[in-house]
Amino acid sequence: QRFPDATIIFVDIWQPRHVTHTETNQPFHSWVKQNIDPNVLFHSVEFNDAILATSEEDWYYMVHSDCDEAVESAAKAVNGYIYELPKDKTPRQAIIELNTWFAEDYRHLSAVGHAIVAEGLKDLIGNRDRKNKLGSWGTGDLCVSWHEDGNIDLDLEGDLHLATLESGNYVLEGHGGRFTILNPFATDHTLYLTYIAQTAPSEYPRTTVTLKDPTTQQLLRMDVELNPTTVAPGQSAKVTKIGVVPPGYTIVELHPMERKQFDFGLMGYSLSDDLATDFALFDH
Repeated sequence: QRFPDATIIFVDIWQPRHVTHTETNQPFHSWVKQNIDPNVLFHSVEFNDAILATSEEDWYYMVHSDCDEAVESAAKAVNGYIYELPKDKTPRQAIIELNTWFAEDYRHLSAVGHAIVAEGLKDLIGNRDRKNKLGSWGTGDLCVSWHEDGNIDLDLEGDLHLATLESGNYVLEGHGGRFTILNPFATDHTLYLTYIAQTAPSEYPRTTVTLKDPTTQQLLRMDVELNPTTVAPGQSAKVTKIGVVPPGYTIVELHPMERKQFDFGLMGYSLSDDLATDFALFDH
């Protein structure tokens, strides 16, 4: 609503973790853990020598056709564009020659990688007509996330607690519980939950969400399923539309449907005044 003519760009970033060892079918980071001394840094000569000792046939790129199709569909739906981080080399060549693009976790971009993406986006945007039309903020939106800083202002009940991930980020996890959110606006808003998802088979449990009025305990929405499986490679955030919440407070209950290696991990929530929004297209 605010920027009706915005240029929407979907950024497709490959990473070394998308490379797989042919013989063992291990993701790159798993193969490294078993075959290279942990004291050897990713960007070192010793690391490159270890990769050079393998052959081109030892590696292949994982194919994520479902994810590619989902991104293409989403871009088409909003008249957007797709930027792809260049990947015009074999997997072995890419790891050896392009490793400075990535951080030591084989996942995130380094400063060099960010600069390459920035230049690519500038080139893409520079070829488009600029439109500065401004629309309305509507009645307002709200986004609450504790994933980056761990700051959470919710009264938690049941088994829910704030947990720290290996990455240093934070999630609200546990085997069920509830908390209360506030819709500070004067109108009904749509509630969305953001949570951790993984490529199948996910190590996180499917979970249902129930919304209740805190005063009357009346059910506002019942048993909306959150499926922490995604077509995106590795681990990522997933957004699911839950339902409409009225002004004031609403109880959010989480009920895991199964036991998995990890507890369900909630990253945050958001409220939107666009009651007709359908996130099904992006719910991958």
